[in-house]
Amino acid sequence: MAMTSTSNASAGSSGLLPESTVCYTFDSPWAESVFNHRNPLHSTLPLLLLQMTLIITLTGLLRFILRPLKQPAIISEILAGIILGPSLLGRYPLFKTKLFPPHAWTITRTFGIVGVLLHAFNESLKQDLQCVLNSGKKEIIISFSGYFVSHISTFVLGRSLIRNGYLSKDINRVHLLDSMAGVLSLTTFPVLRPILAEFNLSTSELGRLSMTLAIINTLLGTTLTMVYSSIRHANVGAWRLGFYHFISNLSLVALLYVVARPVMLYFIRKTPEGRRMASTFVNCAMLVVMIAGLMSDMLGSVVKGPIWLAFMIPPGPPLASAFVDKTELICRVLLVPFFFATNGQRLDLGAIKDWKTFCALQLIFFVACVGKFIGTFVPALYFRMPFRDSMALGVAMCFKGILELVTFTDWLHFGVLDATQLASLEVSLLAVTAISSPCLRGLARRRPRSWNSNHWRCVAQIYPESEFRLLVCVHDKDDAPAILHLVNAYNTTKKRPVHLFLLHLVDLVGRGIPMLIPHKKTTDHNRAGGGGGGSGSNSKSNPIISAFEILEQHNSGGGSAGCFVVHPFTSVAPNKSMHEDVYKVASDNRVSLIIVPFRKDATAYSTHCDAGVDVVNGWQGRIVARKVLEEAPCSVGILVDTNRHVIRLNVNFMANFSYHIGLVFLGGADDREALAYASHMVDKPGVSITLLRVVFNRAHDHHHQPGVVGLDGGYDQLERELDDEFVGEFRLKTHSHDTVVYREVLVDNVEELVGCLRTMGNDFNLMMTGRYHGGHADVEVALSTWSETEELGVIGDFLSSADFAANSVSVLVVQQRTLAPLLAIDTTANTSSRRKK
Repeated sequence: MAMTSTSNASAGSSGLLPESTVCYTFDSPWAESVFNHRNPLHSTLPLLLLQMTLIITLTGLLRFILRPLKQPAIISEILAGIILGPSLLGRYPLFKTKLFPPHAWTITRTFGIVGVLLHAFNESLKQDLQCVLNSGKKEIIISFSGYFVSHISTFVLGRSLIRNGYLSKDINRVHLLDSMAGVLSLTTFPVLRPILAEFNLSTSELGRLSMTLAIINTLLGTTLTMVYSSIRHANVGAWRLGFYHFISNLSLVALLYVVARPVMLYFIRKTPEGRRMASTFVNCAMLVVMIAGLMSDMLGSVVKGPIWLAFMIPPGPPLASAFVDKTELICRVLLVPFFFATNGQRLDLGAIKDWKTFCALQLIFFVACVGKFIGTFVPALYFRMPFRDSMALGVAMCFKGILELVTFTDWLHFGVLDATQLASLEVSLLAVTAISSPCLRGLARRRPRSWNSNHWRCVAQIYPESEFRLLVCVHDKDDAPAILHLVNAYNTTKKRPVHLFLLHLVDLVGRGIPMLIPHKKTTDHNRAGGGGGGSGSNSKSNPIISAFEILEQHNSGGGSAGCFVVHPFTSVAPNKSMHEDVYKVASDNRVSLIIVPFRKDATAYSTHCDAGVDVVNGWQGRIVARKVLEEAPCSVGILVDTNRHVIRLNVNFMANFSYHIGLVFLGGADDREALAYASHMVDKPGVSITLLRVVFNRAHDHHHQPGVVGLDGGYDQLERELDDEFVGEFRLKTHSHDTVVYREVLVDNVEELVGCLRTMGNDFNLMMTGRYHGGHADVEVALSTWSETEELGVIGDFLSSADFAANSVSVLVVQQRTLAPLLAIDTTANTSSRRKK
């Protein structure tokens, strides 16, 4: 059956190819058997699958090749489209007629436009307009300056080129210069956010500021463009058309707000707090998004409606995170590459004839980016930003991407652009983004932390009567009980106050801008938004903050006001860079100990995995713990709550507080740090401590039988003296305490050590030990074959295993912040001598 198809008959205003009529035979969508002597590529489905395979494979290959050159994914996607287009492979008739015949582009183009629609919606859905409302003079001035300096410089240069004959006056007639000035002066957040995330800059101060500027820029540019478009229609005599254009856009915004937004909020209300949104609601939300895209496409742009709708929906769970989870992967990996493939079909670099116009537009694009850079860089310096960060911010504001390509597509469809002008703009876009990417990565590169030894802090350095500052990290409310018990065991007095910095770690799902939110206690975190964090993260943080405030009230009562102070924060960030906020809070507040929850079983986090997408998976929690152990400016305690028991988060669990602690001391800086922390719990009512010191039989070590592993290899005399001194001070301090028990055990081999540890398991609520054990390298080598988690050390891993005890206990593994073992020994020795004085 013969069919006639117009190549831009679908996709409304987003047609990608020049209008043409194609006659072809209509075949079944699916292929018949190859044994029927029919070419499968004559059927729609096999051809589409083959195209999909080629596009995705080529894009992935280019991404792999360009990754060492510090290029973002969008560069490989644009290049893949150019390679598949008439500029390269599309020149060959076999490739053009068999693999990418003209009639097949209608389906491919439609897939690409749907991908762009979903991509724009997802990126807008992740943004929180609260950051714009919270913006100060600095953000507004920098954003406005970058926009208007670029806009004015582009417009002035364009007029000059037209007057001097470098550009045709027809450009003025179709308002291309005005449109270019508006688009090239913009930095849109759907373009910038994926690049920042790919460069791992989302959680940095630069990344947060860049995204705020981009959102302000996008809102400003969109508003001015809508107003200018209406005025332009009125100036050419079509004032009614201009009026209708303006009113129709306002009507669409009002319709989305009055009809679509209540529907989305209804889905949110019907989802219980902490539960994943039902698939039915997510599917209905998808339908609403498609309707919004249809209505905005009728008004000239397919992405406008979805972007406006996304701004009306609260970021984060349950709706935003659920929608992004279900659509982002297929959108970015499958649908959006179709857009870049069809975009490449329009670009034929070999067909460029008017090189004077081509170079003039290149110059305009370049000046627009220079104006954007200067307009951002200079105000940033004025507001006392570091020179390097100001340059990085200016570079970040120059990125162009998918939304600009969509705009160029619309211009081609409406006859505003010709082939040469389109090629010039797209080549400029590709060049600017490709050059800006390595520049940004170089300027904003995270320098390795070289903490000065004066900035190191550990528990062993705390004077007996001085304040104790610690940071506790919580992934979800199930982490709170074990940490509450551990913190409550610290003996607080007026002379030994505790400043506890609580950091709730929330995964960045369904949000675009990472945030570090300081709460103002009670009043602030009960307000919707939690200081800008969005209702989703705020509702998760409320019960956790309340539990620690109850602990604060309990320890500050009875004339002890100010002895225990909680400073709550919420970190909303990607898991791979969440540790950056841990460093920041620890460094800014000079904490001596960071406590990080840890779950050995990666499935342990699945308790609430179906209930909320904020919950960090086990392996992701391990990434946070590993990063903190590597670079924290102070000591770190890894807390394993193997029991995962549930405690009522109120004052009742502290009324008859009873906490039995067992400390395994083999020797070394980490074990001494654990002992120093335990010494601050001695005088706490209800707390009992058993110190088990394992002493290795050196005489036996020199005469051990073959096959028996010795335990004292490499344990030098200085380490032994420091261990003896620390243990001696602890025993002297606690000799009159009935709640403190000291046991010393002599062991000959690993089997005796393990047997000795196994006898302790059922008697304690908490087991403490160091991560590493000084010079006892043979111990760690012997037990490493049984160890599963490097973060806990060999002893900590055994204590947290199911083999240790019938009843599960919590385990705290302590690592002292040191540069080298020798420095750790010197620091500890100096601390001990200072205490003697």
